[in-house]
Amino acid sequence: MLKTAQSPVTLELPGLIRPSVRTSGRLLLAVCGLLCLVYAVSLLLPAYGQFQSTMRGYETFLSALFFGASSGFLTWIYSLFMTGWVANPVFWAGTLLLMRGRLAGATILGVAASLLAIESARFASSVEAPLLPGYYVWLCSMGGLAMASLLSWHLRRS
Repeated sequence: MLKTAQSPVTLELPGLIRPSVRTSGRLLLAVCGLLCLVYAVSLLLPAYGQFQSTMRGYETFLSALFFGASSGFLTWIYSLFMTGWVANPVFWAGTLLLMRGRLAGATILGVAASLLAIESARFASSVEAPLLPGYYVWLCSMGGLAMASLLSWHLRRS
């Protein structure tokens, strides 16, 4: 859809995500792409040390997802929060909101994902598992979402 000269050009795509083609929209898409790249790299790096071996980010993701699943539904949900695993879907939702230009929601979810990711460091210290570079890269992706959406929100309001 092409609008008048007074308003920016937008591109409407069918489906859930309709990114804007304005400069700010392109920048948001680039930032979202960068955040997803950092997140993906964190899954490939060693994240935790445990029992004389290391766990890569994707192994940590899967083990935290299924940890406590056999103990019952409420125990499983509790373990997802305690291990910080919930930061992952909160990050995904926040990235989608940022991509859609919904900056207030993206900021809230970015801060929530960062806090939940920090909670996973508390969990790791309680089981005496050292944190490795993959964890810090993962944490940077969560914090990056919070900072990018907050900065975009601030710039849009001013």
